[in-house]
Amino acid sequence: MKTIVCYPLKSMVGAFMPQACEVLFADQPEECFELAALHRPQAVILFSEMFSAPPWEWLPPLQAKLPAEARKIVVPLHKDEQIIKQIAADEQLSHTYVLPASLSYEEIGRQLAAILGLAEEAPVQPQLPRRENKGTVYTLCSHGGAGVTTFAINFPLVMARRNPLASIAVVDMSAAKPDLTHFFELDQHQLSLFRPDLLSLQAAERRAWHTAFKVSEYRPNLYYTSAISHWRSHEISVLLAVLRSRFDFVLIDYGCCFPESEALHRLVQEADYNLFFARSDPFSLQGAANWARQWQPLLRNLLLLVTNHDREMISASRIKLAARLPLFWSIPCLPAGRLLQSLMSRSVLVEEWFPPRAYLNSLHGLAQQLANSEEVSVSG
Repeated sequence: MKTIVCYPLKSMVGAFMPQACEVLFADQPEECFELAALHRPQAVILFSEMFSAPPWEWLPPLQAKLPAEARKIVVPLHKDEQIIKQIAADEQLSHTYVLPASLSYEEIGRQLAAILGLAEEAPVQPQLPRRENKGTVYTLCSHGGAGVTTFAINFPLVMARRNPLASIAVVDMSAAKPDLTHFFELDQHQLSLFRPDLLSLQAAERRAWHTAFKVSEYRPNLYYTSAISHWRSHEISVLLAVLRSRFDFVLIDYGCCFPESEALHRLVQEADYNLFFARSDPFSLQGAANWARQWQPLLRNLLLLVTNHDREMISASRIKLAARLPLFWSIPCLPAGRLLQSLMSRSVLVEEWFPPRAYLNSLHGLAQQLANSEEVSVSG
């Protein structure tokens, strides 16, 4: 693959460039553009440290200076990373990928191989084939602080155990608090890195999506990825189509549903089930009721899940009265010390030797309840 690299040190290019690339080196942006016009490369790799001007002055004109069909890969400095991602999204720059700023040379090489389609030669995990039947998508969102991350860490493992022949994806889309990304160390498994491929379903189908997912150390049919980005609504539609075609179940941790966005609107309207989490205290239930009152008429399946539920403190009937929504399921309180220890040690509660029995039983019951709901939907 013909590739031009714009980087200040020629001697270091071999440390991160995939061997399958035929590399031309440029140590000045102007030389890079001249080489691109002359050789029409398939990819151009630009390090933002090569530019003295701010990103908003040099990034948009790249489309005119470089071949339109070439993949433009930007390796940013820390100070430039967020603004470059924002510019690339706002300007809808085609075939433009932005790597994380914190990568080592070896990690840059792996990301380049994935973007350029070279990782398929030695995949770190099995390819994810297209499926004939469309998978089921669950969104996990909350009124705030309702334990969605803890649920997203533990419940998918319960599902994976109960459905050993099914493939299950867990997607962290919580831009404000990407706790799931930190817990499972998903920095090298960024679905949002391939955002330019979601321009259309036809373009997306050419991507080897398995490179964006990390296989669970506990279950081989469970996959994790980080999708932290400010998505556009049409990208959400393409992304869901891709995920449905490769997984039996997809759980998307959106986190707090405030502030609302067009992407959130598209997500909750296209998902099969929207699991809406609220704590069992009256203020959280009232806030959940206010949000649900607006959304319930527009959604096919808005299901209220109450967390930290203590039956001695508040009954199911009082929850229904406060939330003005049917209670789909309740998840009992976890001892605060046990939960803190789990998060600090990165231990998954349901995989511990002695998991909290009431909590585990509740998750198994919820999995069965969701399975029953799916059967009713199919038969209906």
